[in-house]
Formats: sequence, C-alpha cells, structure tokens
Amino acid sequence: MYFSTSNNADHYYDKASLQYLSAKTVRVSEKAVYTEDGKNWYVNKLLKMGYSKKDLKRQGYYSLRDNVSSWEMDCEQKMRNLLRTTYCNEKGVIYDRSYQPGEYKSPIIAGSVMENLYKTVCK
Repeated sequence: MYFSTSNNADHYYDKASLQYLSAKTVRVSEKAVYTEDGKNWYVNKLLKMGYSKKDLKRQGYYSLRDNVSSWEMDCEQKMRNLLRTTYCNEKGVIYDRSYQPGEYKSPIIAGSVMENLYKTVCK
C-alpha cells in the first residue's frame, strides 16, 4: 500500500508483511520505486562512496527500478532497524544484502519517509 513520496521515489509497504512482535515492536517490508532522478541520485551516492562506474553498471544499478527493505521498528522508542534490502531492475534482483539485527539501528527522523511509515504501522 502506498504511504509516502520522497524526492527520489514513491514508497509502499506490504500489509501482509506486518508482524507485531510485541506491543511496541513491528516488522514491515517497504518498497521504494525510484524516479529517473532517484536512480541518478542513488548511483551518484554510490559513486561518492567509492564504487566504480564499471561495477555499478555490471551490477545493474544504472537500470535500478526499486528496492525492498525489511525494517523492525520500535514504536515506543521511535527507532528503526534495517534488517535486509534487495535491489531490483526490470530484469529482477540485482543483489541481496542481509544485515545483522541491531547493526543499523537509528532514530526515526521527524518529517521523513520513515516517520510516515512509523505513523502507518505503529498505531
């Protein structure tokens, strides 16, 4: 279901993926469907991080369509934890990177796409 738009993408969450692990913790899958500007922004972000154009092209980032991220949200502390992200192009999955729970825990920023997701799933 659609829940937000950013400068780079439209954002959706998978209602069927919602898992309420406790009264304060929920897991949810979020999909970002990139605009043309969003694709360019993401590629430039990776280039600035040191990735080569050759590698990004080989991996399919120049034809990035979307990514699906699995999140765990602490509704009481207003924190998020990225569990996994899969990047896709028109032909399918580019790569799948799994993260350790807790490794990428961060606060949910006011006015962000993640705050919109938080408000949607942490009712």
